[in-house]
Amino acid sequence: MRLYAGVDGGQTTTQAVIGDERGAILGRGQGGPANHVDEPGAEDRLRAAVAGALTQALRGAALPSATLFEGVHVALTGEVDALRSGAVREVVRSARLTVAHDAPAAWMGAFAGEPGVVVVAGTGSVAYGRNADGDEARVGGWGYLFGDRGSAFWLAAEALRRGLEVDDRGRATPLAGAALEHFRVRRLAEVPAAFYRRRLTRERLASFAPVVNEMARGGDVGAGALVTEAAHALTELAFVALERLSIRRGEVAVVGGLGGDPLIRAGMARELEVRGARLREPAADPVMGAFWLALGSSVGADGG
Repeated sequence: MRLYAGVDGGQTTTQAVIGDERGAILGRGQGGPANHVDEPGAEDRLRAAVAGALTQALRGAALPSATLFEGVHVALTGEVDALRSGAVREVVRSARLTVAHDAPAAWMGAFAGEPGVVVVAGTGSVAYGRNADGDEARVGGWGYLFGDRGSAFWLAAEALRRGLEVDDRGRATPLAGAALEHFRVRRLAEVPAAFYRRRLTRERLASFAPVVNEMARGGDVGAGALVTEAAHALTELAFVALERLSIRRGEVAVVGGLGGDPLIRAGMARELEVRGARLREPAADPVMGAFWLALGSSVGADGG
């Protein structure tokens, strides 16, 4: 039996699946975050995340830790350079190993090889798609300083920016009060100060996004406006990709932690429909997309 594995390394967790040449899934595993490329010890954390996820998946499949895979595809957030690729190769035993950006795996999972565009809306944001001719397009994914509009980080940071402002009477906004409670600080100015000093991670800052979403569902006007902006920004990523691929009336899927929010999905669905496209449910999650890429198949098979 030939064995294959897919790994999806995110900014919060790393997922792994193991299966055979027929596409049947034998085991799943989870590890820690696989990003933080700009922080000390990033390669060590990447190795630990990938190795941990694969080890757990091997245990679930009742396979030995020294198993040699026929093919493995590792999908990572952010750009993949020689250091990151090399770190992965140190902990993965495979006859054929590919290490790439996470967007193609997300697309493969969402569309199982069919034409369309996936929007990954997690801590960061990116859109990626392919058309019937095999042409591909990627939009965004340039990190929190140069991109990631509509992402959880963007939503949280924008809420904090607006929360730092006060109205003419000197009263703090509801977003500011929620942020004080969420981050457990006395003054909101402590949050950006902690972030700049690297005492507050991107993931911890982005964890405020679900609070903003909850406030929006509760009717807070400021939070609602932000969520609407986020949905619009994510929709724009999708439409740029659709235009580059010359896909008319195409299908769009959204994945990632923020992509599961009902207000985000509803906002995207409305705007997509007005502009002649459609929001669809993904066929599978990104880690299954990574597995299908490792398998070398464009069709999701048994066990998905």
